[in-house]
Amino acid sequence: MAWPWQQARCRIALDPETTRLLWPLVAAELAHRRRRQRQRRALLAAAGLLLLMVLSLAAWQAFSITLGGL
Repeated sequence: MAWPWQQARCRIALDPETTRLLWPLVAAELAHRRRRQRQRRALLAAAGLLLLMVLSLAAWQAFSITLGGL
């Protein structure tokens, strides 16, 4: 449940000069967020790959021990 002031959309009429000055800052912030999101995805992919390698190594070790005991 959001508070009323969180639901209201804030619309501010900006003159063209202010818009021209603010737009590079907005674009830089959006680019920074996209870059952070890509880094987060890459980190999660690397962690998943590492987990897969560890689990496959553990499975191989268990399989080898089982074969060695026969």
